[in-house]
Amino acid sequence: MQFHQSIHDNLISLVVRLNIEVIILSSSSGKVLLQAIHPSYTPPSNSNSNTNSSPNSLTPLSTVFPQVFTTAISQLANLPQNHFGKTKSITSFFKNTITTHCNFSPLVVTFLICEEKDSKGGDSGKGGGSGSKGSKRNTVNVGGVDCCIETLREALEPVRLAVELEQAQE
Repeated sequence: MQFHQSIHDNLISLVVRLNIEVIILSSSSGKVLLQAIHPSYTPPSNSNSNTNSSPNSLTPLSTVFPQVFTTAISQLANLPQNHFGKTKSITSFFKNTITTHCNFSPLVVTFLICEEKDSKGGDSGKGGGSGSKGSKRNTVNVGGVDCCIETLREALEPVRLAVELEQAQE
């Protein structure tokens, strides 16, 4: 599926504005449709043997995220919907990474936020703390990511409909 360059450019702008590493747009089946990568992002050297910063270096990670998220959403659907409502996103905190997955079914939008170490080797506090002066990009507001979800949902509605139509034709 081809996208107009403005979609990619707007996602890159959002990545830079939110101070995050990557936004991955994929189908719920795991097909990566688009990746917007922060210009200064390089994958951690110990993440795997493929350490280049090309968009393809994220592909194995990119295809696993939406599949796991789709499974989690289906499990959360077992909760009483009248009490909680429909799940719109899931945020997960890992050792050095934060992910937020948004349910725009059949689209999954994943925000990837990697915590960086400061010049003294300490945690930069990217998960919401004040950070330290030694790191290049040391703060992110996870709430800021959450606040942009509805606007992003509206902006991606034509893409969501196109993916839905393409899946119906398969």
